[in-house]
Amino acid sequence: MVSPESQPPYAEQQVRKASRAKFYTSEQFKVFEQGQWIGFLVDVSHAGYGLALFDSKQVGSKLEVEIRHGKSTHLQVKMLIMSCQPKSAHDSRCRYRVGAIPLLPDEKRSREIPRDAPRIALHGDFPCTGFFTNPTSFEDKVFITLLDLSARGFRARTSARNVLIGRGNKLEVTLCFPMQASFTFSTRVTFLRQQQDDLILGFELQSEVSTFVQMAGRYLSFAQGLSLYDLKTRKFKLTTLQDSFQFAYCRSRQEFLKIVALRAKAYGHDNERVSRKFEENMDRFDPYSRQVVCRNHGKIIACFRILFPSAKKSRAELYQAYGVNNVCDYIHSYMEVSKIAVNPKYRRSDLYLRMLDFCLKVALETDTRYIGALLVKERVKYYERMGFRIFSPAVEHSAHNVTLYPMVLDMEEFIRGEGVESIAFARFEPTLNAWRDAYGI
Repeated sequence: MVSPESQPPYAEQQVRKASRAKFYTSEQFKVFEQGQWIGFLVDVSHAGYGLALFDSKQVGSKLEVEIRHGKSTHLQVKMLIMSCQPKSAHDSRCRYRVGAIPLLPDEKRSREIPRDAPRIALHGDFPCTGFFTNPTSFEDKVFITLLDLSARGFRARTSARNVLIGRGNKLEVTLCFPMQASFTFSTRVTFLRQQQDDLILGFELQSEVSTFVQMAGRYLSFAQGLSLYDLKTRKFKLTTLQDSFQFAYCRSRQEFLKIVALRAKAYGHDNERVSRKFEENMDRFDPYSRQVVCRNHGKIIACFRILFPSAKKSRAELYQAYGVNNVCDYIHSYMEVSKIAVNPKYRRSDLYLRMLDFCLKVALETDTRYIGALLVKERVKYYERMGFRIFSPAVEHSAHNVTLYPMVLDMEEFIRGEGVESIAFARFEPTLNAWRDAYGI
C-alpha cells in the first residue's frame, strides 16, 4: 500500500483522470531502467504516466527511467508507482499496466532568493515570450508567453498539444524580453495545469539567476512601469542610469494630466488653462499612440508621444495635420515621435539621446523601419548628427508662429552608421547589437 504522504493531492488525481495523449505504436516510446528495456510508454497526462511493462512493479516503489524516442533519450524522470495491474492491450509481450506520477528531484536551492518570492502578473502591449526545444521532436520548438515573473522563475502559457512536457523536465528556455537581447536559461518544470486549450507551465531557474533578475527588472521597469522600490522589494535588480532617468509608458489619467501640464510649461503656455478633464486634453491621434514619460527619482521630467499609424496615412499626424505628403513613402513601416516636452532644467543633458534610444528599442520590438518627427529649426542639426534627415519642405505652424521641419530616421542606414556621428553611434551600440542579432546583420 502507498502511504498517505505519497498519495497525490486530490486535484492532481482529478487531472490524471482527464484525457491522455495515447501512443499505440510499440516502437515509438520505449522505457529503460539502468540501460535495460523494461516496456513502453502507453499514455501520459499532465499529472502522470501510463506504462506497459514486461514485469510487475511494487506499488509505492520508486522507479528511475529513461524514455527514449528512437535512438534519442528525450526524458529522464523519477516515478512513484501508484498502481500495477496485469494485462495490457498495448503489446502482447507486456503483461502489466503501471500508473506512475513523477517525483521532483531534491536539489539545493538558492539562499539569495526565498522560495516564496512574490510573483508579478504581466500585462500590456509588450509581452515577454520564449521558446524551447520540443522534448519529443528535436526539430520542433515549443513557444510560450509569460504570464508572471518572480525572482525564482516564471509561469507561462503554451498550447495543450504539448502534453509530453512533464514535471521535473529540465529545459533550456530562451526568453525574449522586449527591448533586450534574448537569453537562454536552464530551468526545471515544477508546475502543470491545463486551462481549456492552454497548458500553464511553471519554470524554476536552475542557473543564471543573477542575469534573469536583472533582465526581468529592466523589463518590469520599462513595460510594466514598476518603480525601483517595487522591484527591490520583490528581489529584482535594476541598474539605473547615471541620472536615474527611467522611461515608461503613461499608466493613468492622472499621469496624463501631468504630461499636459509639462507640455504647457515647456512650450511657454503657462498662462493657458489646462483642463482637468481627461477627454478634453486628447486629440484625434492619441487613440493610436502611446504616451511615454521619463522620471528622475520618481518625478516626471520629460514626455513624448509615439504614434503608430499601422500603415494608414490618415493616422499619420505629419500627413493629416501638416500636409506632409512624402510620409506616404514610408507609411508601410513607420512610427512618429511628437509632442516632445522636456523640463528646462534637463535640456542640456543627454536626455534627448536617451529618448531616441528608447524609440529605437520600440522600433526594434514593433519591427518598424522608419521613425518620423517634426522638429523646430534649433533641433534640426542636433538630430542630423544622430542620423535623421529632412525629407520634405518645411511647414509653417500658424497657431504658434513657428517653422517645423519633417525629419525621418531610416533604421537600416542607422544600423550601418550612415550619417551618424561616431560619439552618438557609440551611445546606441547595445541597442544596435540587438537590431543586428534580430535581422542577421
